Amino acid sequence: MECRQEAPASERLYREFKDKGVEFVGIFVKDRESDVQKFVKRYGLTFPAGLDDGMKIANAYKFVATPMTVIVAKDGTIADRRTGPQSEKALREKIEKLLK
Repeated sequence: MECRQEAPASERLYREFKDKGVEFVGIFVKDRESDVQKFVKRYGLTFPAGLDDGMKIANAYKFVATPMTVIVAKDGTIADRRTGPQSEKALREKIEKLLK
C-alpha cells in the first residue's frame, strides 16, 4: 500500500506548512473505521483523517485509484491531482509554488 510510504512525508509537510495556512486531510476509501484509526495511530498523523463512507468525497474529487493526492488552491479550485505515490520533494515544491 503506497499510503504507508506517503504517510510520514505527509505528516512532516503538514507540520512544516500548517502555520502558513496549508491543510492536509487524509481520506480513506474502502477501509474500516478501525483500520483508519490504527493507521493514524501507527504513523502519528496529526492532521484530520477519516473514512469516506459511501465514497462521497472520492466521487466528488474523481478518485480513480489510491493513493491520490489532490491539492486545492486558496480559491477552492483544484491546483493539482495525481494518482500514485508522490515524493516529499515534489509535494513540497507544489505547496511552495502555491504559497507564492
